Amino acid sequence: MRIGILSLSVLLLSGCMGPVKVKPIEHYTLEPVYIEKMHARSGSVLIIPAPQVDKGLQSNDMLYSMKEFQINAYTYSKWTSAPSSLLHKILLDSFNRSGIYKAVISSSYSKAANWKLEIRILDWHQSFLCHPSKIVVSYIANIYDIRRQKIVASRVFETSIRTRSEDAYGGVVAMNYAMDYLIPATIKFVRNNTR
Repeated sequence: MRIGILSLSVLLLSGCMGPVKVKPIEHYTLEPVYIEKMHARSGSVLIIPAPQVDKGLQSNDMLYSMKEFQINAYTYSKWTSAPSSLLHKILLDSFNRSGIYKAVISSSYSKAANWKLEIRILDWHQSFLCHPSKIVVSYIANIYDIRRQKIVASRVFETSIRTRSEDAYGGVVAMNYAMDYLIPATIKFVRNNTR
């Protein structure tokens, strides 16, 4: 009987304490990459469909690794959208601003297109296996000649950037630096193989 009364008292008191404060989720994004305008290639149209990803990268979770072969997600930190969407937006924006092509589009159904850049994200996480931690990002890029219906070039792009702080925000800053390296290198690769 005493145990029942004590349990009821605890329940009543906990109801009077008010709502429990929950830490808000912070959302992060990637900034546009600065790209210098280059010489336009007459009449060429480039298609860049949304990058492909494996199952673990289909959500907006921010991933990290504390030990080898294990990937976790931050609880209170998320990307504004999935990595494929973030990378797709930066690629479209950067290729358009480069001025290399007459048009850069995301639709795979354009009959006017000459080239297609297909991307598959291989890695996109923050690694705490070293100190300071680092962002690890890699993707494979395939250039497809639409008229000849064949892949003309393929390359893996990868980098790791040390973080300035051991938290999600440090990873976000490092990921932005990673894009500053990877996107111009990807543009150069595509430009050199679509002549």
